[in-house]
Amino acid sequence: MRKGGTFSESSLYSHWVNLYVRKLFNNSQLKVGISEYTAKGRSEIGFSVSGSVNGPHQSNLTVKVYRGSPTDISEPATLSCWKEGSNVSLSVPYSNRLGIYTSLERTGYFSADGSKIGNGTLLYGELSFKLRTGYPDYTLRAYVQRGIYSERDHKNTFTDRISKFKPADVLPESYYQIGAGFSFGSENRSSFVRVWRSFFNSEISYSNTYGWGSSITGGIGGSLFGKDSLRVELQLFKGFKGRGTNGFTVESGYRKWF
Repeated sequence: MRKGGTFSESSLYSHWVNLYVRKLFNNSQLKVGISEYTAKGRSEIGFSVSGSVNGPHQSNLTVKVYRGSPTDISEPATLSCWKEGSNVSLSVPYSNRLGIYTSLERTGYFSADGSKIGNGTLLYGELSFKLRTGYPDYTLRAYVQRGIYSERDHKNTFTDRISKFKPADVLPESYYQIGAGFSFGSENRSSFVRVWRSFFNSEISYSNTYGWGSSITGGIGGSLFGKDSLRVELQLFKGFKGRGTNGFTVESGYRKWF
C-alpha cells in the first residue's frame, strides 16, 4: 500500500495484490501469476509469466513478461499508474561470496484509466560480495544503472486529474546512476526459512539528474505453518534510483510450498 501528498485528494491510496504458482523442475522453474492493481476505485487485472534456467557454475538466466504491475519510479506513477513489459536477467556467481547480476527491462507505463503515459528502458549491473555466508549473511553491493524514458502527452488522464500540478511529471528524466548497498538476512525475505528473523537493506545512490539518494528497508520473515513463508517490510526512500521524490512503502508477501 502506498500513500502520497502531491495529489488533490489526501486520502488517495493505491494497492496491488498478486497471486502466483511456481513449478520447479530439475534445472529450471516456471512461474505464472495473476494480479489486481487498484487506484481510487479503478482496477486493472494483470498477469505475469516467467521462466528461469540454471546454467554452468550455478548461473541463472530468467525471462519475464508481465502486465498490470505497480511501479515506483515517481510519486504520481506509484499512486496512479501500472506498467507492462518484459525483463531479461542473468546472475553469475564466481564463488560462494562473489557474484555478478545484470538485467535489461523494457516497460510501457499506463494511467489507472488505461491511457498510455510513456515508455522506459532500464539497464542494470551489480557486483556483490558476501562478508558472511550464514545468517545474518552480510552482503556488500555496488551497481550502475541507466534509465531511458520518453513521456507522452497525457492531458486529461486519470493521473493528471488527481494531481495538484498539471501536467503531472510521471516519468523521470533519463539518467545515469551509481550506487552501493549493505544488507543482511536476505534468505528470510525471499526463501523458505523456518526461523523468524529480521532482514535489512540500505543503499545510497547518485544520479546525474537528481543527485544523491538513499533507501532503507527493514522487516521480518519466517514460517507460519510449515512449508510457507511470510514477510512484512517497510521502506523509506529519498530521491532513490532516479526518483526525485521522498516517501515510504509498506509491503507484505506470503508463499506456500506444495
